[in-house]
Amino acid sequence: MEQCLDAKKLKVKQRTLENYTWLVEKHIIPVLGNIPIGKLTADRIEAFYGELVEKNTLASENISKIHTLIHESLNRAMRRELINKNAAALVDRPRIAKTLITVWDKQQSQAFLHAAREHRFFVAFILVLTTGIRLSEILGLRWQDVDLDASELSVVQALSHDGKELSELKTASSGRKIVLPSETVVAMRKRKGQAREEAFALGRTLKPSDLVISTSLGTKVIPRNLVRTFYQLLAKVDVPRIRFHDLRHTHATLLLKANINPKIVAERLGHANVRVEVQDKEPVITEKPLQHKGSRVFN
Repeated sequence: MEQCLDAKKLKVKQRTLENYTWLVEKHIIPVLGNIPIGKLTADRIEAFYGELVEKNTLASENISKIHTLIHESLNRAMRRELINKNAAALVDRPRIAKTLITVWDKQQSQAFLHAAREHRFFVAFILVLTTGIRLSEILGLRWQDVDLDASELSVVQALSHDGKELSELKTASSGRKIVLPSETVVAMRKRKGQAREEAFALGRTLKPSDLVISTSLGTKVIPRNLVRTFYQLLAKVDVPRIRFHDLRHTHATLLLKANINPKIVAERLGHANVRVEVQDKEPVITEKPLQHKGSRVFN
């Protein structure tokens, strides 16, 4: 398992590697690590999955990832002739449970935006609710990626989970242009004026490479800090408590209810292979990465 993690260092992003390492070191090795690799059976692996499900301390997605890690590590061992067969190949992948997605309606969205209107992160909230772009993409957005005269932005990079690194999107096909509604353009113009004043106070001018969402010192905003702010503001508004990520789903749902083609909605989110489900009488789009490049999506 440790050799498998070492091999993944060159293949996956840091956040993904951290999650894999946590699953291996905290969950797989403590239970299976003392079993000689040649004596690891399909029955023991299957029982391990059952124990994880019964404990109910891991999300079903993570249990599925554990299966992937075990399967890949045993395949690696087979290629190196350490074992003759992959016991995990004889075990069914644990089922990923569906989670109920809660979204806001238009009035609830407006109520939250009204409560957040004076906060320095207001632009982040209006961006996700009116464009559906991800938190990491919002925090990676630079002024050079925004054309306020043309009322559009380009999604080209994202900020890492720990708020330290900016990098290109996971796949080149995720890059896209999105047209902005007028209220978002107004909010971004106001934010740009504030950013100029903050830069001036620091003895410099606002640069195209500066981030749209930043601290008062012009530095990166750590994602968890913005999410914490979201929940603090949410506590002051009489709307259902949802996750920050559900703001993306809210945007998609509002477009679907307005009879926008699901394919267009998926492209706006940076996804394809569209499937629309109905939850509590609300349409919800199932997201998968886009396979084509640079879609231009309109309201």
